[in-house]
Amino acid sequence: MSNESKYDQRPIQGLRKKLDEVDEELIKIIALRIEIIQKMGLLKKENNINVLQFERWNEVLQNRLDIGEHYKINPEFLTAVFKIIHDESLRIQKGIINNE
Repeated sequence: MSNESKYDQRPIQGLRKKLDEVDEELIKIIALRIEIIQKMGLLKKENNINVLQFERWNEVLQNRLDIGEHYKINPEFLTAVFKIIHDESLRIQKGIINNE
């Protein structure tokens, strides 16, 4: 007999439902971020601005790490998450600039 059948599943099912809801909100926020990135890509194209601005990226990352520290989020994890987000932002903006 597994451990799962020995206890009331309702509390964990309730937590799983909450995680599902949080994940959906996270996806909505990512979609909103992508919309903003697309607008930035258009502005950068119109104004001939480089897609990658190292100083801004370093400033953004440090700010997010500071916020994460307040919430006790592992900085290596947060760095990895924001690097993925940043890489996708660059990909989207480069596509806009190159008419892809």
